[in-house]
Amino acid sequence: MYETDDYRASSLSSGAPMGHLYPGDRMPNVQLANGTMLFDGMRGTHATEVVTKKAARILIRPDGYIASIGTQPTREYAGEGTHVAQWPAGEIREHEFESKWV
Repeated sequence: MYETDDYRASSLSSGAPMGHLYPGDRMPNVQLANGTMLFDGMRGTHATEVVTKKAARILIRPDGYIASIGTQPTREYAGEGTHVAQWPAGEIREHEFESKWV
């Protein structure tokens, strides 16, 4: 299991949960549509927006925590352009949820 830092109730998080994911949680390292792993593309100071098949948009802060879950695109976060990645799954499978950063 992992420890939470209570970001779910923080002003740094917004949106509705998606399956086992809540705004404020750490995002699991999932495989993207292009075959790469999410964390490989997150290196740097930019936020990453993951778009699912169901058109949900998960905005991930540079520290790996979910800033928001919604349907509107986010072009910029903290003054820097947001990178966009396609996630082929519509929901996180339980084994992906359990492989979060600790």
